[in-house]
Parts: sequence; C-alpha cells; structure tokens
Amino acid sequence: MTAKEYLKSYRKAMLRIKCKKAQIERLRADLLPRGISYTGMPKGSDIVTMADTFARLDDMERKALAEIEAAQKQADDVLATINSVSRDEYKLILMDRYVLNMGWDEIASDIGYAERNTYLLHGRALDEVDRILEHAQKCG
Repeated sequence: MTAKEYLKSYRKAMLRIKCKKAQIERLRADLLPRGISYTGMPKGSDIVTMADTFARLDDMERKALAEIEAAQKQADDVLATINSVSRDEYKLILMDRYVLNMGWDEIASDIGYAERNTYLLHGRALDEVDRILEHAQKCG
C-alpha cells in the first residue's frame, strides 16, 4: 500500500463509522415496536416476540459496533502516523489534505506557501510516510 492509499484510508474509515452508526439507528427504528394496531383483522401465525426482536437488534448492534471499532483503530493509526512525521509543515499538509479533506489552494493558504511549493512539500511528506510505513512493516 502506498503512503497516499494509506492516508486516504482515514476518510474511508470515518465514512464506514458514519454508515455503521446510521445503520444502527435504522435498525432501532425498524425493529422497535411502533405501537399497537387494532384493525380487528386476524393475523397470521408468525408471531415474533419482543424478546426475539431485542435479541436480533442486540446481535446486529454488536456486529456494527465491532466494525466501528475496527474502523476507528484504522483512523487512529493514520493519525498516529501523521503525528510521527518529522516536520510540522508536512504534518499540517497531511492533516489538511487527508483528515480535513481540504483543497490544494486552501492548504497552500493555510501553510503560507505557493501552491506549487505545497505540491513539492506534499511529495516529500508522502516519501516520509512511505519510510515510516516500511519501518513499521520491518519491525512489526
């Protein structure tokens, strides 16, 4: 995995967290009872108890929360890698680009460099992240 792909995994992890949280809310809304309906019409024999409903909800929530935890760990790992970069300019560029999802013109303005120089610094920052990742693979 390249440094850029690794850094982009932060956004993907955060998106997975957002989607899983929304999924949990939908599950709760769909599975929890909405009230009693008195239509007078007989119902079929497929009776689902409240205990069954809550057990299903609990199981689905546990699975979603496990996925959220894994995604949060990935996001935390990316942040830790960015924070281990040596130069503050590199850290700022990487945070702005991959965590805050800022455009190049905004990043250049934020760090006080021309956009062209920002690209150059970004490339150097990616090189350093590559070295950090290679070192982590050798040691881990």
